[in-house]
Amino acid sequence: MSCDLFLSYSLQDVTYLARLPQLTDLGFNDPKYASNPICSLCNYTTQVLYHLPALQRLDGHDITIRSYKDLAEVMCTPHHH
Repeated sequence: MSCDLFLSYSLQDVTYLARLPQLTDLGFNDPKYASNPICSLCNYTTQVLYHLPALQRLDGHDITIRSYKDLAEVMCTPHHH
């Protein structure tokens, strides 16, 4: 399922997309459209991959490398020392 979504300015909005299990293709950074403010947030790609593990494409790029998703999980998991 591919869907063009224009979200506001918060990564919190991405968590709501987790309720869409059929969402596999998502684009925030598309040169055909104006810049989405979420793209200026630090590590937005990592956060999106963490919250939406079913994604197969993000910003026009295939997500096929398992280590990329693993990196997202490591980056977003709180570390306890």
